Amino acid sequence: MAEIRIGLSGYAYAPWRGEGRFYPPELKPKEFLAFYAERYRAVEMDGTWYKMPSREQLANLATAPEGFQFTFKAHRQVSHMARLKPAALDPMRFFLYRLSFLAPTGKVGAVLVQLPPNFKFDAARVRDFFEAAPRKYTDIPEWEYEGETHGVDPALKGTPEDAIRYALEFRHESWRCDESDQLLTDLNVGCVAAETDEAEAWLCESGDVRYCRLRKSDYGKKELTVWAERMKKWQASGLDTLAFLKHEDDGSPWIWADELLSILG
Repeated sequence: MAEIRIGLSGYAYAPWRGEGRFYPPELKPKEFLAFYAERYRAVEMDGTWYKMPSREQLANLATAPEGFQFTFKAHRQVSHMARLKPAALDPMRFFLYRLSFLAPTGKVGAVLVQLPPNFKFDAARVRDFFEAAPRKYTDIPEWEYEGETHGVDPALKGTPEDAIRYALEFRHESWRCDESDQLLTDLNVGCVAAETDEAEAWLCESGDVRYCRLRKSDYGKKELTVWAERMKKWQASGLDTLAFLKHEDDGSPWIWADELLSILG
């Protein structure tokens, strides 16, 4: 059965600890993940946009309970510096190579590629990028560095965990068209349904995962019920959903996440 996973955009925020906050005052930062995973079944890792995930970080994430999933925002070299041009492929492959350390656990939910706000619809560039980007971890070629061979564990080949699920988030109005929907459908790339105070979510039925980023500054029960109904519909169609409430140091997005989970039942 398809899964609906609700979570927050990140978990390791010091302002979330304290009286009346998400984490109890006495909880140590190294205990945050275990505490978080008792409440939610997914988290969006925004920090990988700034810094490639390390072996040590991924080893720590692997301690999350079975069934828990992480999504990872692709590094800025891919989306903002190279802007999906051919030069973006090498950093993307290295990013995925690092994720392959965690992949055998089944805890990689999706790879989020978030485009800059000024990235206008460019079908050719997006098509070229995703057609060249690995769809399986074991598709990443080996390479030599300082006399050592580096590559993905071949034991992943042929397993469900070898597959890479992509989700693309656009932020320029030119993407809100049927042509972009068809493009992402053809590429089997999920279209991120990102909702903000300034814009409603664009709901494109592409890819094999529904990825939602709920970024408004406030949510009422009526709005969350609409999202819950969408998610149940996707689930009935056999599609997994990953949905994340925005991070704010001084905010309390877990209130909305808990309400959404309550509505879902």
